[in-house]
Amino acid sequence: KEHRLLCKQYTKYYTEKLVSNSVPAYVVAKIEDIEDELDIFNITVCRQLAENMTRKQLKLKQQQEQESSWFGWTTGWIRGGNKEDPIDNIPSDDDIEAEKVKLYD
Repeated sequence: KEHRLLCKQYTKYYTEKLVSNSVPAYVVAKIEDIEDELDIFNITVCRQLAENMTRKQLKLKQQQEQESSWFGWTTGWIRGGNKEDPIDNIPSDDDIEAEKVKLYD
């Protein structure tokens, strides 16, 4: 039961880390504390879950913003179309491999 709670907390904090531009120090500290207790398999599974949840949330948010008003197409046209995609904040496979190496050291 405690293990599942740790996994849920880790997923929550890691999602918060992915979504926010500036990560608060307490979030980083909690992530590191939980990483000390979990094994690499569970960390990887929780991170993948958090990344998938983040992608889904961002897609839903973008769809809601576009559908929120009947002026949606005009505001998108006036603003110049699509801006930088926040999904790009999700770490690449190379970053993940680098973090795995750090965990083993």
